[in-house]
Amino acid sequence: MEREKRMFSALGKFTVLTFGLIGSFLALIILVLWGTIHTVIGAFQDSPAGPNRVGWGLLLIGVAVVASFLSIFLSRITSILFLIAGIGLFWVISGWAIIPLIFFVIAAFFDFLGRSKN
Repeated sequence: MEREKRMFSALGKFTVLTFGLIGSFLALIILVLWGTIHTVIGAFQDSPAGPNRVGWGLLLIGVAVVASFLSIFLSRITSILFLIAGIGLFWVISGWAIIPLIFFVIAAFFDFLGRSKN
């Protein structure tokens, strides 16, 4: 019984790590595309996105990556960091943030489930 519990705990932590890293990677791709498109558009006309938004986006993606790896050791703060990164990305990449946010919410949900059983 104890062995199965430990196995499911490790599987849950791996699931949190996987979903967090997939969401971070997708957010990075969207951020790079968003920044590139707005830089190209900005060469011809005014663009609403500046270099500060890309910096904030990279910071929030870094928070999500750190949360992914912290899920192995510290599960209490991981869910909060995922939600902070996901909600903050709405300010950076607007509606496109829903794609990585789905992965962050799934990761936070699995982290919350694993935490409630311990």
